[in-house]
Amino acid sequence: MNIETLESATVPAPDTGDPQFILEIRIESPTQLDEGQLREKLTEACEAVNVDVELTPVE
Repeated sequence: MNIETLESATVPAPDTGDPQFILEIRIESPTQLDEGQLREKLTEACEAVNVDVELTPVE
């Protein structure tokens, strides 16, 4: 995999106004990479440290 862009920001949480850290990473992955397996492993890692993750394919 290759990280193409990495951006971060702090935004207020919708309910409390407390700061939330947002990290957006755009990656280039090999075509043979199993997206389901990537999603599963990334979700497991994020749950272990109480982090939300959202994967969005880019066309």
